[in-house]
Amino acid sequence: GGEVRDAFFLDCGKTVESAAPVTEIPGLEHLEGLAVHILADGAVRKPQTVRNGAITLDRPARVIQVGLPYESRLETTFVEAGAQAGTAQGAKKRVVKAQLRVLESAGGEIGSPAAGRWQTIFARDTRDKMDSPARLVSGDLANTPWPGGWETGGSVGIRQQLPLPLCVLAIVMVVETTDL
Repeated sequence: GGEVRDAFFLDCGKTVESAAPVTEIPGLEHLEGLAVHILADGAVRKPQTVRNGAITLDRPARVIQVGLPYESRLETTFVEAGAQAGTAQGAKKRVVKAQLRVLESAGGEIGSPAAGRWQTIFARDTRDKMDSPARLVSGDLANTPWPGGWETGGSVGIRQQLPLPLCVLAIVMVVETTDL
């Protein structure tokens, strides 16, 4: 598997690799005046604005990715969960929880696009050393309590706003429905 420090999920970006840790990242003239996102040795750093073609890291790093952020989004079609009348289409429904199956992933949020409510999928846990990057995770994640409510659509949204990988292989949902 890959390492999070090698992830490159930025636009118009640049990778700097150095034998010794560095703080000054030059050669960013093409991003002058723009807010860039930074992944340094696998850790997401605070965004910075490029000035004089460079940025300065708050802590030294050996492998640095710098570039423009973008948001990756996935939204399922409306859920068909069945109902006593035969179909749940058009009926009120509520996703109770969702389980994700992922491959070499870190970061991301899951939620209800209709309600605009999101919650973090991955967070560091006690197995992660504080001075090291988050681990890439593969497999089934624990059921995630759902931040949405009752709605007629019942779609699930997943988004990644960090410069980290998020590869969703499956979404398994527990859904409650009402009759039409």
